[in-house]
Amino acid sequence: MTTYPRRPVVIGLDEANDSLEAVRLAAIEARLRRRPLDLVSVFPPLPPDRSAAEPWPSRDEAGRRMMRATAVIERMRAGIDYDGRLEAGSLADLLVDRARHADCVFIGPTARHTATGPAASELVAAHSVAPVCVVPMHTALPGGPIVVGVAGIGGVEPLLRAAFPEAERRGVALQAVYVWSVVPNTALGTLDPFNYHPVAAAAEADRVLAEALAGWQEKFPDVDVHRRALSGPDAERGLVAFTADASMVVVAPTSAPGRSVQLLGPVTRGLLHDARCPVLVVPMH
Repeated sequence: MTTYPRRPVVIGLDEANDSLEAVRLAAIEARLRRRPLDLVSVFPPLPPDRSAAEPWPSRDEAGRRMMRATAVIERMRAGIDYDGRLEAGSLADLLVDRARHADCVFIGPTARHTATGPAASELVAAHSVAPVCVVPMHTALPGGPIVVGVAGIGGVEPLLRAAFPEAERRGVALQAVYVWSVVPNTALGTLDPFNYHPVAAAAEADRVLAEALAGWQEKFPDVDVHRRALSGPDAERGLVAFTADASMVVVAPTSAPGRSVQLLGPVTRGLLHDARCPVLVVPMH
């Protein structure tokens, strides 16, 4: 692997993840972060009975894929340093390995489920130690807010630590969204379940959100912050509605404290496939 003085933004491509839109957005992210861009085009390994000198169509296609990606970067005149290489193996495994030395990892969309298991985007988002940006096929126009999905006060700091700089770099607002059902989890100790009232619960949810955001506006005074506390049984659908005109949505791998860090929660997994803007999955450490 190429060694950079600064951690690069990494983007992975293979025959199922051949998104030039993901390449374009990764180049923009590298420019905004002032980082180099590392492109990896992956192809299946040669069978044991094949010689490395023999023609290998998958390797040739990986080369053409890389040429298309670098052409996009050159047309953009992004003004970034970039490096590209072809590698044999599994895209998910290679990106998880590269993430150990990356500032951020980009990957295009894949099907919800493949014949061999979860999609590559899900595997990378679940296992990466760096933030992973999954780019849908069609994204909203730039200039929209950064949406961050908040699941209460606990564990929210890594999300806000990623979301506020993203908003500041782009010069856009930050929209903090807390989707709750029936009674906000953190309000269970303060609301009498026998005296439950939707207006009181909504006020408590807004208070929880304000408490989660406390101090961050002072750190990022140029970022306009908007709070939305929504009531509904489907948190994913509530968040998806905000992605139609967003620049990015920032979420945790899972909102369940006891869930394995190796598994994505249902809300995040649904967003990877239904969101209309890039989804940044931020490791909770």
